[in-house]
Amino acid sequence: MLIGVVVAMTLMVALTGDVVQWTAYGTGLYAITSWAQTLRFTDRPTFRLIWGTPEVLLAIVGFGGLAVVTYCVTFWTAPYAMRAFHLDAQTVGVAIGIPGALAAAVGVILGGRLSDAWKSRDARGRVYTCMIAAVMPVPFVVAQYHAPDFTTYALISPVVYGLANMWVGSAVATYQDFVLPRMYGTVGAVYLIGSTMIGLALGPYGTGKVATLTGDLRLGILSMLVFVPVTLACLWWVSRGMAILEETKAERAAASGEGADFGTGLTRGPTQL
Repeated sequence: MLIGVVVAMTLMVALTGDVVQWTAYGTGLYAITSWAQTLRFTDRPTFRLIWGTPEVLLAIVGFGGLAVVTYCVTFWTAPYAMRAFHLDAQTVGVAIGIPGALAAAVGVILGGRLSDAWKSRDARGRVYTCMIAAVMPVPFVVAQYHAPDFTTYALISPVVYGLANMWVGSAVATYQDFVLPRMYGTVGAVYLIGSTMIGLALGPYGTGKVATLTGDLRLGILSMLVFVPVTLACLWWVSRGMAILEETKAERAAASGEGADFGTGLTRGPTQL
């Protein structure tokens, strides 16, 4: 794994010239793959339900693609306004930051409520909520970055913040639907891995890289929308098997040795389970 990561990151450095970016990314990637390999031998049922389930791996990519757009929008909205409309940081902070924070909170709550209601009727409801959250912000993002003046830009901004954050609660709940209750913390870490290693590490960086190469920050921001179809494809595939995965998770965990202590070879009692 180490050799593979080093070779891949060396190639990325050669292609981009960004040593710090890909050294840091490679370090994180090696840490994650090492942790997954360790989990395989210390807690095989958890490994089976997470890293051993293809739909979970697709969910990591799909939700990571959502995070790319979200982090890109939240990171670059203020800097773009300052450059495009020649405004100071205080003006932009008040007009963009405060409404954006409130709208993001509302978006998370509304997305969570929609997800719970839809899930009660259809096992795929949470994933469908996330797919909607991937599509709905797109026309507003395009409109915002073609706004003729700052007033229009600022009015569209909270709509983008709200819609772009509707997926967050649903994504966490979707991951939890894949596993047993005792595995919620571990699968929560996997959620953060996808959001960080794909969304946070690649979204703002990708925007900046495209902007640097083209000299156009708006193009850099809009270019990240290419992750939307990737997200939809991954989440659609996840939704196809969601009901079966949820129904069989206990059986699959038992088949992988759920109840056994892999460190000592002992069997856990009912209270430990």
